[in-house]
Amino acid sequence: MVEHATMRIAEMLRFLPPPVLFMICFASSSLGERLRPWPVTLDHRVGVGIGAAILVAAATFGSWAAYEMWRHHTPLEPGHVPRKLVTTGPFRFTRNPLYVTLVLIVVASGFMIESAWFFVGAAALAVLLDRLVIVREERVIREHFGEEYEAYIASVRRWV
Repeated sequence: MVEHATMRIAEMLRFLPPPVLFMICFASSSLGERLRPWPVTLDHRVGVGIGAAILVAAATFGSWAAYEMWRHHTPLEPGHVPRKLVTTGPFRFTRNPLYVTLVLIVVASGFMIESAWFFVGAAALAVLLDRLVIVREERVIREHFGEEYEAYIASVRRWV
């Protein structure tokens, strides 16, 4: 019974786009903090400073990735087949800079709000993206770009 329910949840999540997964993890972290606070012991100014620095880095990294996709005339929206395999800019460091950006936003929030729930939410988001989104996307990209994508996979990590 539990296995069946888990499979149904996995099927449901498979069709949720990355921004929705982000919102679910962020909202769950917020709810966890509201119902049962789990503070991170930091000086408030330090937590806000670290969080702000991560947030700026995430925004810069994500904007750079979006720019590279735009520059190469490939769709930014998840679920669309890319027109070109983008390997420049932040794609030299990770195959998924936009997903790294989403995870970093949740981590930054954890520091700024001083809540461990957001670190759990960031980890959950990374796992959900990895298992439900990236695996499917990589299969489509592999079919579309073949050996070029295989060479890219061999030289650039999925995350960081």
